[in-house]
Amino acid sequence: MILHESVSRQHPVDSSTAGFATVIREIPRYLSSRSAGGHREHREWKEWGKKVGITDTTMPALQGHRFNIQFLIAARIFMQREFILKFIEYAPKTMEDLDRLLRDELVLVQLQILGLLDQKITGPLWRIAENLGVIEGGQYHRDLLIFVDACIDNPSLFFSGECPTISIPPSFELFREEGILMRSLVDSSPSPLALDVAVRVLRSCASYLKDVLSQTMTGGIYSNPTDEVVESAQSAPATNRAVESAFAYMDYLYRRTPIPVSSVTMQSLASYLTMWQNGALEEDDFRSFYLGRTCELNCDITLSDGNVIHGECTIDNIISDGSGEVTIHLNGSSGIFTISRSLFEDLINDDAIFDFFSVRFGIADNIG
Repeated sequence: MILHESVSRQHPVDSSTAGFATVIREIPRYLSSRSAGGHREHREWKEWGKKVGITDTTMPALQGHRFNIQFLIAARIFMQREFILKFIEYAPKTMEDLDRLLRDELVLVQLQILGLLDQKITGPLWRIAENLGVIEGGQYHRDLLIFVDACIDNPSLFFSGECPTISIPPSFELFREEGILMRSLVDSSPSPLALDVAVRVLRSCASYLKDVLSQTMTGGIYSNPTDEVVESAQSAPATNRAVESAFAYMDYLYRRTPIPVSSVTMQSLASYLTMWQNGALEEDDFRSFYLGRTCELNCDITLSDGNVIHGECTIDNIISDGSGEVTIHLNGSSGIFTISRSLFEDLINDDAIFDFFSVRFGIADNIG
């Protein structure tokens, strides 16, 4: 996208000056719940949305998330672009430069394509990794790549509501074809510019995925694994969520805490990572990061029993039943609710749960 934009604009751009990158960085800086402290736009955005009847003003934060949040942010901005433009007219003049970018045809095409990548490729890949093991997930990677190759040959397919044909387990949902995000992104008559950019991006995407997923593809070590390989992979985490969280937390302590951090900190981190690598701390890691923290919900969440959670909730307890099932006890304004760990993590990934506050330190951290 950066190379294409440089050619289109007839001047070089990079990852910090490209139109789509600027929008993805700056819109959350103003409108997300983690907006910069000197800005009041987030509060005004929420209040203005209520006045004009916008039911969903959610804008994920770039801070405290993994790289794939950028695709979701792009989808959100594309869906809400008309409302954001109206808000810029209403709000203080701090966001005027973004008005120009949100009216730029190339930037809108870039946001639309990144949003479709979230809905059809990066989002499903993340859910596969979160719900299935390394070997189990491999059988679905090939189907995703077949879809990407088909979209390269026929880019209009990418802009349709059609998703990869995958026989998914009933325990989790890969695609959200009926969701408002997907409906806002599909286009029955994409422009020549959109088709051109899509093909360029999808070719790079296919090359990247074929490289990083090669071990689970035909001929890879996990494509037809021996019993020994299966056994060795059983304890391997499907994602690097835990180790990233460990580094983020230690980085936070090292850079932000008023208490001097000695070399003991790094020794503790090294010891922690060694134990995590050996598979000894996965559940304890989850418990230590979330127990006692307060989180804020950006929307009402209706549970299967009909109860509704909203507002701020404190994680009172995290209980394992001994068989590997972990339940979370949330204490909120409507009482105490119990949800599974998998549902809790899905809500975090979808940005329905955000802004964790540490009871111990009393300030926000960056643990995702």
